[in-house]
Amino acid sequence: MGRSVGELDPLNRRLCSEKKPDVVVQIVILAEDNEIRDKLLEYDLHVQTINEVEIKSWACRVENLATWAF
Repeated sequence: MGRSVGELDPLNRRLCSEKKPDVVVQIVILAEDNEIRDKLLEYDLHVQTINEVEIKSWACRVENLATWAF
């Protein structure tokens, strides 16, 4: 049974002519303790424990959110 275009793309994203922003994903891996850090090192993942880093956070603002495609 065939599907109509509307069923496959109900949000009509195929019709969007605006360029979509590049997606950048950044992750941080922190080991809970030295034992876990050592296990991750076996897989060549060099991480720090939670106690080894100074955690800072900053407020941020996303502008032009309406132009983003979710």
